[in-house]
Amino acid sequence: FEVQFKEKDFLLLTVEDQTETYKSTNQQRLIQSVNAHLKSNNQFSEKLRVIMEEIRNYSGFDLAEFWLMNHAGSNLNYEVAAYSENDAASKEFVHATVELLKLQPKDQNVSEKYTPYLRQQPDWIDDINETTLLIRNAAAIKAGYKTALVFPVITANKLVCYFNFYSNKKVVKDEHLIQLLSGIGYILVNDIEKTRKELMLDRFFEITSDFITIAGPD
Repeated sequence: FEVQFKEKDFLLLTVEDQTETYKSTNQQRLIQSVNAHLKSNNQFSEKLRVIMEEIRNYSGFDLAEFWLMNHAGSNLNYEVAAYSENDAASKEFVHATVELLKLQPKDQNVSEKYTPYLRQQPDWIDDINETTLLIRNAAAIKAGYKTALVFPVITANKLVCYFNFYSNKKVVKDEHLIQLLSGIGYILVNDIEKTRKELMLDRFFEITSDFITIAGPD
């Protein structure tokens, strides 16, 4: 707009930083998308695959993993890995992880030795080359990763699941991303617990039905 100073007209321009608004809008869209996928009729594994791919795209990391604690709370299972089709290093890293887990005893998961998991708090690892926190540190370095983010999702003081992210370039810690993952983690945990209760209820009715069949009508 125009202003006048000492009887001369000047054009005054104002510039507004829209970065935070842009981030907030994209975060809202991602959360809405996560909710929409969870409400779909797809299998949970398919919902999770799509959600993790969207989170990976938003975060800018090269690899996004999702690990889920079993209902008994005794073992972590490797559920989903999202990475670009052309990312051969991530593909090899994921394959090596799956093969490593196959060698673990049934009652012992490799992640039980994983320090960030034991600490049950987010760990943003700026430089993988300078940390001993990751049980797969050597494999991660070989894959060319520079930065990692480990994000456990805790409810009622219990670990339910966690996200792993790896990047082949150094990434500055992003508090907005951490807050976003907290919200998405909460949404996923609610859906996981709901699904587990439904499965337990279905199993209960199956057992009850079998019992009635065996007993026969009076």
